[in-house]
Amino acid sequence: MTGYLAVIYRSQILAGLMAAEILIPLPLILLAAYTVRKVKIQISVQTSTVERGHPVSVLLLVDNPSLFPVIRGEAEIVYWNQFRGKKSVVRIPVQSAGKSRGEIYCEWESSHCGNLCFQVRSIRNWDYLKLTSFRRRSGASGEAAVLPVPYELVLPEENRQIYQEDGEKYDPHRGGDDPSEIFQLREYRQGDRLSSIHWKMTARSEELIVKEYSRPLKGGGLLFLDLFLAEADGSWIDPDPYLDLVFSLCLALLEEQRSCQAVWREENSGELKKMELEGQESVYELLGCLFRTAPYRTQINLEETYKEQFPLERPAFSYRLDLQGRLWEGGNILWENGRMTPSG
Repeated sequence: MTGYLAVIYRSQILAGLMAAEILIPLPLILLAAYTVRKVKIQISVQTSTVERGHPVSVLLLVDNPSLFPVIRGEAEIVYWNQFRGKKSVVRIPVQSAGKSRGEIYCEWESSHCGNLCFQVRSIRNWDYLKLTSFRRRSGASGEAAVLPVPYELVLPEENRQIYQEDGEKYDPHRGGDDPSEIFQLREYRQGDRLSSIHWKMTARSEELIVKEYSRPLKGGGLLFLDLFLAEADGSWIDPDPYLDLVFSLCLALLEEQRSCQAVWREENSGELKKMELEGQESVYELLGCLFRTAPYRTQINLEETYKEQFPLERPAFSYRLDLQGRLWEGGNILWENGRMTPSG
């Protein structure tokens, strides 16, 4: 329009203005292309582990080493729950002065259990007139574990079967009163029994050394996590109640000091996996493994398959927790969704 008016009115001023309109945007566009190559964005997850329902705090660390400010930048963030797989995209405005580093604070909802993953898919920078933009891919990523919400459970009465002599287990963290196994040696304290003094070590160290005995764990057993999903049940729409139940059950077993191994079947490989539950850290590790697996459609008998692979093991108890929230012992349902049944 400026060029048309310059020709119609033969105006040198309008002709000069037209030249400026053509020439000025070019360096600005080149400047935007240069700046987007320099800017880097990293992700720092501030809360790597949260309980479901609490927000996940994330910092975007923006580094602009160039001399030119970023006024109309944009970071494209992809996030998804690894347990569910569905991805979502959010675009966050980015502004940064030249030769500076900044932070952008964000919060994400954690309404479902699983590993919440974040990835900076790309960085986009518009020129100062917002005529065009340039995009550069990025690979910065981070993740946070969204844990289930535990609740109090009433466990079935403990099976009184015990380990054989060579299979006994002891608490690795606390001492007890079993003289057949020494937990640790320590200096004498007032009130210790004279019978617990380790005379040979005392003679060597010239200080009174006391034997602290081990604490035997109650009969250990197996907890089968049955992830079989029948065709009649449709898709696994909401796995959160099941994960809440697994978390609560494992914590309840630890609270009662029942030595236990969790056993489940990997969907992809079809192999049986097992993990010793020795403390809360091991329960979190177990949840992390479950977050990366999924229910399967092929029905198998977990107990029989386990016996075939480990024929010499004699567990003190054997429970199976299915996707319907039922705890089985043999052919009996002990409780359903944490509530006792008549057989339990």
